[in-house]
Amino acid sequence: MAIDTTGSISYYLSLAGEHAAYLGTIRHWENLKIAYEGNVVWVKDLSPVQVDSLEVKSIPFKELYYAQDGKLFLKGSLLPSRNLPSLLWTPIGRGLAVTLPAYNHNYFGLTGNVNIRLAPSEKETESLVLRVNINVLQNYIVTAPAIRLEGLQWTVLGATEALLLGAPLLPLQGQAFWRSGDFLLPAGFDLELYAVSDDLSQLLNPEGDSWILWQEDGRYSKLDKQAFTPLSISSFRLTMERRTV
Repeated sequence: MAIDTTGSISYYLSLAGEHAAYLGTIRHWENLKIAYEGNVVWVKDLSPVQVDSLEVKSIPFKELYYAQDGKLFLKGSLLPSRNLPSLLWTPIGRGLAVTLPAYNHNYFGLTGNVNIRLAPSEKETESLVLRVNINVLQNYIVTAPAIRLEGLQWTVLGATEALLLGAPLLPLQGQAFWRSGDFLLPAGFDLELYAVSDDLSQLLNPEGDSWILWQEDGRYSKLDKQAFTPLSISSFRLTMERRTV
């Protein structure tokens, strides 16, 4: 990402050493330096642009500070929290080992240390999933050439909707989603804490046999992958007949 070299404010980030692996999302930013103070990891020289980036926002358990007059102030506060740490600083790429956070079943436990939310994203993604009204789908496929349906799978979603999976999607009005692993995310959105998406996927879908369909408000549904069948006029009619029996 572009580095803001014009801003006069320098930001610091700190978090406990056991969570240092989550800094992997910013390890490639060459302007950053890292140091260790007991069990606390410090990162300095964050620019205002970097502080407001999705990469930094996705790091859990962090504290953000800005430096002024030899003091550190919590971001958003006018009261100093402590003096600037006097530490041995090294470039983050050299001082942070490339490791992945260990999977922790308690991380997303009932105590709810982290709230899973979706956030608007400017990332360009290809829509591979379409949520559409069943009647709209029926009106289209009865006249569509068979070749237009090739490569698409579908399943019934609730009482009045269907979910199409594959590309290219049909030119129908509906809600589009993009795929990230086994997650199906609304177009234009991503997990706010995408640094923990692998952990969350392992927790929600340990066998990898389901699609996790997310909504913009953070709710999700698990869809059995085996429930999806190739889309065709015959499969649609057969499914609808079974539903009316």
